[in-house]
Amino acid sequence: MIRAMLCNPPKSTSLAMIENDMPVDYNTLIQKAAAIQRQLLTLDGEHVAVFLPNGSDYIAALCAALMCGKTVVPVHATLTSFEIAHLLEQTSTRVIVTCTALGTVLQYAEAEGTDLQLDVHIVYADQCVMDKHKTKLITIEVGKDHPMILSSTSGSTGDSKIVALSENNIIASLTGFMDKLQLEHSEQDRARFIVATPFTSIYGLMVVSLCLFHGFPIIITPEPFTLNRFYRVVQDHQVTHYEGGAVLLLMMEQTAKRSIPYDISSLKKVGFGGSKVSQETIHALCKTFPWITFAQGYGMTEASPLIAKNTSTAIEKMGSVGTAIMGEEIAIDVAGNITKAPYTEGEIVVSGPNVMLGYYNNPRATSEIIRNGYLYTGDMGYLDEDGFLYICGRKKNIIIVRGHNVFPEEIESCLLNSLLVKDCVVYGQSGSFGEEIICADIIPVHSQVHVDEIQRYLTSHLAHYKSPHKIQFVDYIKKVASGKNERRKN
Repeated sequence: MIRAMLCNPPKSTSLAMIENDMPVDYNTLIQKAAAIQRQLLTLDGEHVAVFLPNGSDYIAALCAALMCGKTVVPVHATLTSFEIAHLLEQTSTRVIVTCTALGTVLQYAEAEGTDLQLDVHIVYADQCVMDKHKTKLITIEVGKDHPMILSSTSGSTGDSKIVALSENNIIASLTGFMDKLQLEHSEQDRARFIVATPFTSIYGLMVVSLCLFHGFPIIITPEPFTLNRFYRVVQDHQVTHYEGGAVLLLMMEQTAKRSIPYDISSLKKVGFGGSKVSQETIHALCKTFPWITFAQGYGMTEASPLIAKNTSTAIEKMGSVGTAIMGEEIAIDVAGNITKAPYTEGEIVVSGPNVMLGYYNNPRATSEIIRNGYLYTGDMGYLDEDGFLYICGRKKNIIIVRGHNVFPEEIESCLLNSLLVKDCVVYGQSGSFGEEIICADIIPVHSQVHVDEIQRYLTSHLAHYKSPHKIQFVDYIKKVASGKNERRKN
Protein backbone atom coordinates (compact mmCIF):
# COMPACT_ATOMS: atom_id res chain seq x y z
CA MET A 1 0.00 0.00 0.00
CA ILE A 2 2.55 2.62 1.14
CA ARG A 3 5.32 1.30 -1.07
CA ALA A 4 3.06 1.82 -4.08
CA MET A 5 1.63 5.21 -3.10
CA LEU A 6 2.66 6.86 -6.39
CA CYS A 7 1.58 4.00 -8.61
CA ASN A 8 -2.15 4.76 -8.54
CA PRO A 9 -2.57 8.54 -8.20
CA PRO A 10 -6.06 10.07 -8.52
CA LYS A 11 -5.06 11.42 -11.97
CA SER A 12 -1.58 11.95 -13.34
CA THR A 13 -2.46 15.60 -13.91
CA SER A 14 -4.00 16.05 -10.43
CA LEU A 15 -2.31 18.48 -8.08
CA ALA A 16 0.00 16.66 -5.69
CA MET A 17 1.58 19.65 -3.99
CA ILE A 18 2.41 23.33 -4.21
CA GLU A 19 6.10 24.04 -3.74
CA ASN A 20 7.55 27.56 -3.82
CA ASP A 21 4.10 28.68 -5.01
CA MET A 22 4.45 26.37 -8.04
CA PRO A 23 2.08 23.44 -8.67
CA VAL A 24 3.52 19.92 -8.87
CA ASP A 25 1.28 17.24 -10.35
CA TYR A 26 1.46 13.48 -9.81
CA ASN A 27 2.96 12.95 -13.25
CA THR A 28 5.95 15.10 -12.32
CA LEU A 29 6.35 13.28 -8.99
CA ILE A 30 6.32 9.91 -10.75
CA GLN A 31 8.88 11.08 -13.32
CA LYS A 32 11.16 12.26 -10.49
CA ALA A 33 10.73 8.99 -8.58
CA ALA A 34 11.43 6.93 -11.72
CA ALA A 35 14.61 8.91 -12.45
CA ILE A 36 15.90 8.37 -8.89
CA GLN A 37 14.90 4.70 -8.96
CA ARG A 38 16.96 4.09 -12.11
CA GLN A 39 20.02 5.20 -10.13
CA LEU A 40 19.15 3.16 -7.03
CA LEU A 41 18.65 -0.04 -9.00
CA THR A 42 22.34 0.02 -9.96
CA LEU A 43 23.48 0.08 -6.31
CA ASP A 44 23.69 -2.68 -3.70
CA GLY A 45 22.47 -2.49 -0.12
CA GLU A 46 19.22 -3.05 1.74
CA HIS A 47 19.05 0.44 3.22
CA VAL A 48 18.78 3.87 1.55
CA ALA A 49 19.15 7.10 3.50
CA VAL A 50 17.16 10.13 2.30
CA PHE A 51 18.84 13.43 3.19
CA LEU A 52 16.63 16.12 1.65
CA PRO A 53 14.51 19.05 2.84
CA ASN A 54 10.70 18.97 2.73
CA GLY A 55 9.50 18.97 -0.85
CA SER A 56 8.79 16.98 -3.99
CA ASP A 57 12.35 15.60 -4.21
CA TYR A 58 11.99 14.06 -0.76
CA ILE A 59 8.68 12.39 -1.65
CA ALA A 60 10.08 11.14 -4.97
CA ALA A 61 13.21 9.72 -3.30
CA LEU A 62 11.16 8.07 -0.57
CA CYS A 63 8.84 6.39 -3.08
CA ALA A 64 11.72 5.38 -5.36
CA ALA A 65 13.56 3.64 -2.51
CA LEU A 66 10.44 1.92 -1.18
CA MET A 67 9.47 0.66 -4.63
CA CYS A 68 12.97 -0.85 -4.88
CA GLY A 69 12.12 -2.90 -1.80
CA LYS A 70 14.62 -0.90 0.26
CA THR A 71 14.36 0.15 3.89
CA VAL A 72 14.45 3.95 4.13
CA VAL A 73 16.57 5.80 6.70
CA PRO A 74 15.25 9.39 6.94
CA VAL A 75 17.98 11.98 7.68
CA HIS A 76 16.93 15.40 8.96
CA ALA A 77 18.26 18.14 6.69
CA THR A 78 19.86 20.06 9.59
CA LEU A 79 22.04 17.22 10.92
CA THR A 80 25.79 17.74 10.94
CA SER A 81 28.19 15.52 9.05
CA PHE A 82 29.25 13.90 12.34
CA GLU A 83 25.63 13.07 13.25
CA ILE A 84 24.97 11.70 9.77
CA ALA A 85 28.08 9.52 9.91
CA HIS A 86 26.92 8.09 13.24
CA LEU A 87 23.41 7.39 11.87
CA LEU A 88 24.73 5.69 8.74
CA GLU A 89 27.01 3.55 10.87
CA GLN A 90 24.19 2.61 13.25
CA THR A 91 21.95 1.53 10.39
CA SER A 92 24.62 -0.06 8.16
CA THR A 93 23.61 2.30 5.35
CA ARG A 94 25.90 2.90 2.37
CA VAL A 95 23.53 4.59 -0.11
CA ILE A 96 22.16 8.08 0.43
CA VAL A 97 19.94 10.31 -1.71
CA THR A 98 20.52 14.02 -1.30
CA CYS A 99 20.76 17.23 -3.35
CA THR A 100 23.69 19.30 -4.55
CA ALA A 101 23.13 21.96 -1.88
CA LEU A 102 23.51 19.40 0.93
CA GLY A 103 26.08 17.15 -0.74
CA THR A 104 29.13 18.78 0.82
CA VAL A 105 27.89 17.86 4.30
CA LEU A 106 28.34 14.20 3.39
CA GLN A 107 31.98 14.40 2.37
CA TYR A 108 33.49 14.30 5.83
CA ALA A 109 32.45 13.50 9.38
CA GLU A 110 33.97 16.03 11.74
CA ALA A 111 34.51 14.33 15.08
CA GLU A 112 36.77 15.87 17.68
CA GLY A 113 38.63 17.72 14.95
CA THR A 114 39.33 14.54 12.94
CA ASP A 115 38.04 14.19 9.37
CA LEU A 116 36.74 10.74 8.53
CA GLN A 117 35.89 9.94 4.90
CA LEU A 118 32.39 8.49 4.52
CA ASP A 119 32.16 5.27 2.50
CA VAL A 120 28.77 5.89 0.86
CA HIS A 121 27.28 6.03 -2.63
CA ILE A 122 25.63 9.41 -3.14
CA VAL A 123 22.67 9.89 -5.48
CA TYR A 124 21.85 13.52 -6.21
CA ALA A 125 18.09 13.83 -6.69
CA ASP A 126 18.38 17.19 -8.46
CA GLN A 127 20.81 15.69 -10.99
CA CYS A 128 18.67 12.66 -11.88
CA VAL A 129 17.37 13.27 -15.41
CA MET A 130 13.61 12.97 -15.76
CA ASP A 131 12.19 11.39 -18.91
CA LYS A 132 8.51 11.88 -19.70
CA HIS A 133 8.59 8.61 -21.64
CA LYS A 134 9.95 6.67 -18.64
CA THR A 135 7.38 6.97 -15.89
CA LYS A 136 7.10 3.31 -14.95
CA LEU A 137 8.19 2.51 -11.40
CA ILE A 138 9.51 -1.00 -10.91
CA THR A 139 7.95 -2.78 -7.93
CA ILE A 140 10.11 -5.15 -5.87
CA GLU A 141 7.83 -6.89 -3.39
CA VAL A 142 8.67 -7.34 0.28
CA GLY A 143 6.51 -8.43 3.21
CA LYS A 144 4.36 -5.87 4.99
CA ASP A 145 6.08 -6.79 8.27
CA HIS A 146 9.51 -6.21 6.71
CA PRO A 147 11.24 -3.05 8.08
CA MET A 148 10.11 -0.13 5.90
CA ILE A 149 11.59 2.74 7.93
CA LEU A 150 14.56 2.98 10.31
CA SER A 151 14.03 6.19 12.27
CA SER A 152 16.36 7.63 14.87
CA THR A 153 14.84 8.62 18.20
CA SER A 154 15.56 12.11 19.49
CA GLY A 155 18.61 12.15 21.70
CA SER A 156 22.33 12.60 21.50
CA THR A 157 24.36 10.34 19.24
CA GLY A 158 25.38 8.40 22.32
CA ASP A 159 21.88 7.44 23.52
CA SER A 160 19.73 7.56 20.37
CA LYS A 161 18.09 4.34 19.23
CA ILE A 162 16.92 3.25 15.79
CA VAL A 163 13.20 2.43 15.57
CA ALA A 164 12.26 -0.22 13.00
CA LEU A 165 8.76 0.29 11.57
CA SER A 166 6.93 -1.92 9.08
CA GLU A 167 4.42 -0.97 6.43
CA ASN A 168 1.69 -2.46 8.65
CA ASN A 169 2.81 -0.21 11.51
CA ILE A 170 2.51 2.94 9.42
CA ILE A 171 -0.81 1.84 7.88
CA ALA A 172 -2.30 1.31 11.36
CA SER A 173 -1.30 4.81 12.45
CA LEU A 174 -2.37 6.39 9.16
CA THR A 175 -5.79 4.67 9.27
CA GLY A 176 -6.31 5.85 12.85
CA PHE A 177 -5.31 9.39 11.86
CA MET A 178 -7.78 9.46 8.97
CA ASP A 179 -10.54 8.24 11.30
CA LYS A 180 -9.78 11.08 13.73
CA LEU A 181 -9.98 13.71 10.97
CA GLN A 182 -13.69 12.88 10.53
CA LEU A 183 -13.73 14.17 6.95
CA GLU A 184 -17.05 14.02 5.15
CA HIS A 185 -16.89 12.79 1.55
CA SER A 186 -17.73 16.27 0.25
CA GLU A 187 -14.90 17.75 2.34
CA GLN A 188 -12.32 15.35 0.92
CA ASP A 189 -12.57 16.97 -2.51
CA ARG A 190 -11.52 20.32 -1.03
CA ALA A 191 -8.96 19.18 1.55
CA ARG A 192 -5.52 20.79 1.33
CA PHE A 193 -2.83 20.26 3.96
CA ILE A 194 0.05 22.32 5.25
CA VAL A 195 2.52 19.79 6.70
CA ALA A 196 4.67 21.96 8.97
CA THR A 197 6.82 19.20 10.37
CA PRO A 198 9.88 17.53 8.86
CA PHE A 199 8.97 14.87 6.31
CA THR A 200 11.85 12.90 7.87
CA SER A 201 9.83 12.52 11.09
CA ILE A 202 7.35 9.66 11.41
CA TYR A 203 4.65 12.26 12.06
CA GLY A 204 5.56 13.92 8.76
CA LEU A 205 5.64 10.56 6.95
CA MET A 206 2.17 9.70 8.27
CA VAL A 207 0.59 12.97 7.13
CA VAL A 208 2.36 13.00 3.75
CA SER A 209 1.33 9.37 3.11
CA LEU A 210 -2.27 10.16 3.99
CA CYS A 211 -2.29 13.06 1.51
CA LEU A 212 -0.79 10.93 -1.27
CA PHE A 213 -3.27 8.09 -0.66
CA HIS A 214 -6.33 10.31 -0.76
CA GLY A 215 -5.15 12.90 -3.27
CA PHE A 216 -5.05 15.78 -0.76
CA PRO A 217 -2.63 18.43 -2.10
CA ILE A 218 0.30 19.23 0.20
CA ILE A 219 1.21 22.90 0.54
CA ILE A 220 4.86 23.67 1.33
CA THR A 221 5.19 26.97 3.20
CA PRO A 222 8.22 29.12 2.29
CA GLU A 223 11.07 29.30 4.79
CA PRO A 224 11.42 30.81 7.26
CA PHE A 225 7.97 30.01 8.64
CA THR A 226 6.23 33.21 9.81
CA LEU A 227 2.65 33.93 10.80
CA ASN A 228 2.09 36.34 7.91
CA ARG A 229 3.41 33.75 5.43
CA PHE A 230 1.18 31.11 6.97
CA TYR A 231 -1.92 33.30 6.70
CA ARG A 232 -1.02 34.27 3.11
CA VAL A 233 -0.54 30.64 2.06
CA VAL A 234 -3.85 29.63 3.67
CA GLN A 235 -5.62 32.45 1.84
CA ASP A 236 -3.93 32.01 -1.56
CA HIS A 237 -4.22 28.21 -1.70
CA GLN A 238 -7.44 27.65 0.27
CA VAL A 239 -5.73 25.46 2.86
CA THR A 240 -8.15 23.44 5.01
CA HIS A 241 -5.82 21.57 7.40
CA TYR A 242 -2.60 22.24 9.29
CA GLU A 243 -0.54 19.53 10.93
CA GLY A 244 2.59 20.48 12.82
CA GLY A 245 4.01 21.87 16.02
CA ALA A 246 2.21 23.80 18.73
CA VAL A 247 4.28 26.90 17.95
CA LEU A 248 1.63 27.97 15.40
CA LEU A 249 -0.96 28.35 18.15
CA LEU A 250 1.34 30.61 20.15
CA MET A 251 1.92 32.68 17.01
CA MET A 252 -1.81 32.86 16.19
CA GLU A 253 -2.54 34.05 19.71
CA GLN A 254 -0.65 37.24 18.84
CA THR A 255 -3.48 38.19 16.47
CA ALA A 256 -6.31 36.97 18.70
CA LYS A 257 -7.37 40.49 19.68
CA ARG A 258 -7.03 42.23 16.33
CA SER A 259 -8.21 41.77 12.78
CA ILE A 260 -5.86 40.25 10.22
CA PRO A 261 -5.59 41.33 6.56
CA TYR A 262 -6.09 37.79 5.29
CA ASP A 263 -9.09 35.58 4.61
CA ILE A 264 -8.37 32.28 6.39
CA SER A 265 -11.96 31.05 6.46
CA SER A 266 -10.95 27.94 4.49
CA LEU A 267 -8.88 26.65 7.45
CA LYS A 268 -11.01 24.08 9.30
CA LYS A 269 -8.64 22.11 11.50
CA VAL A 270 -5.30 22.75 13.21
CA GLY A 271 -3.71 19.54 14.46
CA PHE A 272 -0.74 19.85 16.78
CA GLY A 273 1.42 17.94 19.22
CA GLY A 274 4.71 18.15 21.06
CA SER A 275 4.90 21.11 23.44
CA LYS A 276 2.04 21.91 25.79
CA VAL A 277 -0.25 24.84 25.04
CA SER A 278 -2.01 26.63 27.88
CA GLN A 279 -5.78 26.34 28.20
CA GLU A 280 -5.99 30.15 28.10
CA THR A 281 -4.34 30.13 24.68
CA ILE A 282 -6.79 27.51 23.36
CA HIS A 283 -9.77 29.45 24.75
CA ALA A 284 -8.55 32.68 23.16
CA LEU A 285 -8.04 31.01 19.79
CA CYS A 286 -11.45 29.31 19.86
CA LYS A 287 -13.07 32.66 20.59
CA THR A 288 -11.20 34.44 17.79
CA PHE A 289 -11.42 31.65 15.22
CA PRO A 290 -14.68 29.81 16.07
CA TRP A 291 -14.75 27.93 12.73
CA ILE A 292 -11.39 26.25 13.38
CA THR A 293 -11.01 23.02 15.38
CA PHE A 294 -7.79 22.92 17.41
CA ALA A 295 -7.04 19.22 17.90
CA GLN A 296 -4.13 18.11 20.04
CA GLY A 297 -2.58 14.68 19.55
CA TYR A 298 -0.05 12.47 21.27
CA GLY A 299 2.41 9.97 19.94
CA MET A 300 5.97 8.72 19.75
CA THR A 301 8.18 7.28 17.04
CA GLU A 302 7.89 3.80 18.58
CA ALA A 303 4.11 3.92 17.98
CA SER A 304 4.38 4.85 14.28
CA PRO A 305 3.72 7.58 15.72
CA LEU A 306 0.07 8.24 16.63
CA ILE A 307 -1.31 7.04 19.97
CA ALA A 308 -4.19 9.41 20.71
CA LYS A 309 -5.83 12.44 19.11
CA ASN A 310 -8.73 14.78 19.72
CA THR A 311 -11.44 15.14 17.10
CA SER A 312 -12.78 18.45 18.43
CA THR A 313 -11.90 21.33 20.73
CA ALA A 314 -14.19 20.14 23.53
CA ILE A 315 -14.01 22.64 26.38
CA GLU A 316 -14.90 19.99 28.97
CA LYS A 317 -11.94 17.88 27.80
CA MET A 318 -9.47 20.74 27.67
CA GLY A 319 -6.01 19.50 28.57
CA SER A 320 -6.58 16.03 27.13
CA VAL A 321 -4.66 14.69 24.13
CA GLY A 322 -7.72 12.74 22.99
CA THR A 323 -8.72 9.09 22.83
CA ALA A 324 -6.91 6.05 21.42
CA ILE A 325 -6.76 5.66 17.66
CA MET A 326 -8.79 2.90 16.04
CA GLY A 327 -7.48 -0.62 16.68
CA GLU A 328 -5.24 0.41 19.57
CA GLU A 329 -5.48 0.03 23.35
CA ILE A 330 -4.27 2.58 25.89
CA ALA A 331 -3.90 1.53 29.53
CA ILE A 332 -2.07 2.62 32.67
CA ASP A 333 0.60 0.65 34.50
CA VAL A 334 0.48 1.18 38.25
CA ALA A 335 3.21 -0.74 40.08
CA GLY A 336 3.08 -3.56 37.53
CA ASN A 337 -0.72 -3.75 37.31
CA ILE A 338 -2.40 -2.80 34.02
CA THR A 339 -5.61 -0.82 34.48
CA LYS A 340 -8.05 1.43 32.66
CA ALA A 341 -9.70 2.65 35.86
CA PRO A 342 -10.56 6.36 35.53
CA TYR A 343 -8.25 8.91 37.16
CA THR A 344 -5.65 6.31 38.12
CA GLU A 345 -2.23 7.82 37.51
CA GLY A 346 0.69 5.74 36.27
CA GLU A 347 2.83 5.02 33.22
CA ILE A 348 0.98 5.09 29.90
CA VAL A 349 1.21 1.79 27.99
CA VAL A 350 0.00 1.01 24.48
CA SER A 351 -0.74 -2.11 22.47
CA GLY A 352 -1.85 -2.50 18.88
CA PRO A 353 -0.66 -2.88 15.28
CA ASN A 354 1.01 0.54 15.38
CA VAL A 355 3.63 -0.62 17.93
CA MET A 356 7.08 -0.82 16.32
CA LEU A 357 8.87 -4.00 15.27
CA GLY A 358 11.58 -3.09 17.76
CA TYR A 359 14.85 -1.22 18.03
CA TYR A 360 17.19 -2.08 15.17
CA ASN A 361 19.96 -4.46 16.28
CA ASN A 362 19.09 -3.77 19.92
CA PRO A 363 16.97 -6.61 21.38
CA ARG A 364 17.86 -5.65 24.95
CA ALA A 365 16.47 -2.13 24.59
CA THR A 366 13.43 -3.56 22.79
CA SER A 367 12.68 -5.94 25.67
CA GLU A 368 12.93 -3.06 28.12
CA ILE A 369 10.28 -0.94 26.38
CA ILE A 370 7.94 -3.68 25.04
CA ARG A 371 6.81 -5.98 27.85
CA ASN A 372 3.89 -8.41 27.96
CA GLY A 373 2.55 -7.05 24.69
CA TYR A 374 2.59 -3.41 25.80
CA LEU A 375 4.77 -0.51 24.68
CA TYR A 376 5.88 1.43 27.75
CA THR A 377 5.89 5.09 26.74
CA GLY A 378 7.82 6.54 29.67
CA ASP A 379 5.05 9.13 30.06
CA MET A 380 2.92 9.41 33.17
CA GLY A 381 -0.79 10.06 32.84
CA TYR A 382 -4.35 8.88 33.41
CA LEU A 383 -7.60 8.14 31.58
CA ASP A 384 -10.95 9.69 32.44
CA GLU A 385 -14.30 7.89 32.44
CA ASP A 386 -14.70 8.49 28.68
CA GLY A 387 -11.28 7.15 27.74
CA PHE A 388 -9.68 10.56 27.20
CA LEU A 389 -5.96 10.55 27.97
CA TYR A 390 -4.23 13.19 30.07
CA ILE A 391 -0.44 13.54 30.21
CA CYS A 392 1.14 14.41 33.55
CA GLY A 393 4.79 14.34 32.50
CA ARG A 394 7.78 12.21 31.64
CA LYS A 395 8.61 9.44 34.10
CA LYS A 396 12.32 10.24 33.83
CA ASN A 397 11.66 13.96 34.42
CA ILE A 398 10.04 13.47 37.82
CA ILE A 399 11.61 15.61 40.55
CA ILE A 400 11.37 14.10 44.03
CA VAL A 401 10.90 16.84 46.62
CA ARG A 402 10.76 15.64 50.24
CA GLY A 403 9.15 12.38 49.10
CA HIS A 404 6.68 14.05 46.72
CA ASN A 405 6.71 13.30 42.97
CA VAL A 406 6.71 16.60 41.08
CA PHE A 407 6.18 16.80 37.32
CA PRO A 408 8.03 19.74 35.77
CA GLU A 409 5.44 19.79 32.97
CA GLU A 410 2.71 20.65 35.51
CA ILE A 411 4.69 23.64 36.76
CA GLU A 412 5.42 24.73 33.18
CA SER A 413 1.70 24.62 32.36
CA CYS A 414 0.94 26.71 35.43
CA LEU A 415 3.58 29.27 34.44
CA LEU A 416 2.26 29.50 30.86
CA ASN A 417 -1.29 29.95 32.16
CA SER A 418 -0.19 32.88 34.35
CA LEU A 419 -0.01 35.23 31.31
CA LEU A 420 3.29 36.43 32.80
CA VAL A 421 5.48 33.92 31.01
CA LYS A 422 6.22 33.59 27.28
CA ASP A 423 8.24 30.37 27.57
CA CYS A 424 9.84 28.33 30.33
CA VAL A 425 11.59 25.13 31.31
CA VAL A 426 11.50 23.52 34.76
CA TYR A 427 14.12 21.03 35.97
CA GLY A 428 15.61 19.53 39.10
CA GLN A 429 19.03 20.26 40.60
CA SER A 430 20.90 18.84 43.53
CA GLY A 431 20.89 21.12 46.55
CA SER A 432 23.74 21.66 48.98
CA PHE A 433 22.64 18.69 51.10
CA GLY A 434 22.00 16.34 48.17
CA GLU A 435 18.26 16.98 48.08
CA GLU A 436 16.49 17.84 44.81
CA ILE A 437 15.35 21.42 44.34
CA ILE A 438 13.09 22.78 41.62
CA CYS A 439 14.52 25.36 39.22
CA ALA A 440 12.78 27.35 36.49
CA ASP A 441 14.28 29.24 33.56
CA ILE A 442 11.72 31.77 32.34
CA ILE A 443 11.27 34.15 29.43
CA PRO A 444 8.83 36.79 30.76
CA VAL A 445 6.17 38.30 28.48
CA HIS A 446 7.70 41.75 28.98
CA SER A 447 10.48 43.44 30.93
CA GLN A 448 8.15 44.76 33.67
CA VAL A 449 7.42 41.26 35.01
CA HIS A 450 9.19 40.60 38.35
CA VAL A 451 10.17 37.29 39.92
CA ASP A 452 8.11 37.94 43.07
CA GLU A 453 5.00 38.45 40.90
CA ILE A 454 5.52 35.00 39.37
CA GLN A 455 6.20 33.45 42.77
CA ARG A 456 2.94 34.87 44.15
CA TYR A 457 1.02 33.37 41.24
CA LEU A 458 2.63 29.96 41.75
CA THR A 459 1.97 30.03 45.49
CA SER A 460 -1.74 30.60 44.85
CA HIS A 461 -1.99 27.87 42.20
CA LEU A 462 0.36 25.08 43.31
CA ALA A 463 1.09 23.12 46.47
CA HIS A 464 4.00 24.71 48.32
CA TYR A 465 6.40 21.83 47.60
CA LYS A 466 5.88 22.34 43.84
CA SER A 467 7.00 25.97 43.82
CA PRO A 468 10.43 26.49 42.26
CA HIS A 469 13.21 27.14 44.74
CA LYS A 470 15.16 29.06 42.12
CA ILE A 471 13.76 31.22 39.28
CA GLN A 472 15.91 32.97 36.73
CA PHE A 473 15.00 35.06 33.69
CA VAL A 474 16.68 34.01 30.45
CA ASP A 475 16.63 35.20 26.84
CA TYR A 476 16.45 31.76 25.26
CA ILE A 477 15.06 28.28 26.02
CA LYS A 478 17.01 25.53 24.30
CA LYS A 479 14.91 22.97 22.39
CA VAL A 480 15.64 19.46 21.11
CA ALA A 481 14.98 18.52 17.47
CA SER A 482 11.33 17.62 18.19
CA GLY A 483 10.65 21.14 19.53
CA LYS A 484 10.38 20.07 23.16
CA ASN A 485 12.36 21.69 25.96
CA GLU A 486 15.87 20.43 26.58
CA ARG A 487 16.01 19.86 30.32
CA ARG A 488 19.09 20.35 32.37
CA LYS A 489 20.40 17.32 34.21
CA ASN A 490 21.46 17.20 37.82
